[in-house]
Amino acid sequence: MNITRPAKLALMLSRWRLARHSAAIRRRFPRIDEPLPREIQQELAMAHAEYTDHVSGAGMAASLETSLLLWRLCDQMGPIHLLDTGSGFSSFVLRRWARDRGDALVWSLDDDEQWLERTREYLASRNLSDEGLMTWEQFAAGHFGPFDLVFHDLGSMETRIRTLPRVLERMHTQTGVLVLDDTHNLEYETAALDQLRRYRATMLDAHSWTIDRFRRRAAIACDIATPPLCNAA
Repeated sequence: MNITRPAKLALMLSRWRLARHSAAIRRRFPRIDEPLPREIQQELAMAHAEYTDHVSGAGMAASLETSLLLWRLCDQMGPIHLLDTGSGFSSFVLRRWARDRGDALVWSLDDDEQWLERTREYLASRNLSDEGLMTWEQFAAGHFGPFDLVFHDLGSMETRIRTLPRVLERMHTQTGVLVLDDTHNLEYETAALDQLRRYRATMLDAHSWTIDRFRRRAAIACDIATPPLCNAA
């Protein structure tokens, strides 16, 4: 196969970006590559298989790879207030970690009330609390936060961009960490990066930990400052 010079250059730049972002993530989270206990890996893998067989398709649910990253981040950060926007398997993962922690609280949001009830039923089937489940409208109208760790996966890509500023405003400044799912979508990644720049945030490609069989990946945003920069729109 003949690869053109521009294609070779683009590939080199992509690999350089990935290596740089992976190194930055490892500096910030030095234990990110430590393997999880085997029993936790097996539990999450079995739960994910069951979830994607009976609740939501594998191409729609948060991937097992991203779920394992969320658990690692929880282990390293020890967050007390956690949020996932777009309820589902991530709601299980965060609550399962919080149950072991003992003092962590999880809020899970959705813009679809029927799906929220489906999540409630799934959590009950796993003997996990449904406390903190609410619609996006209820969350937006209330005074929740600040959050230490957020997984943003709410509805369509347009919905995620529209709601991202409100999510950022509810996070701990500087120390809060945001995981953005599906940043393989270039249009979404670009729009999210534009929003994050208004908050002086750093966005790092977590491809090394989250790439799945559908070629989906996630990103980690940190160093978030609020309020946003003036005249940044």
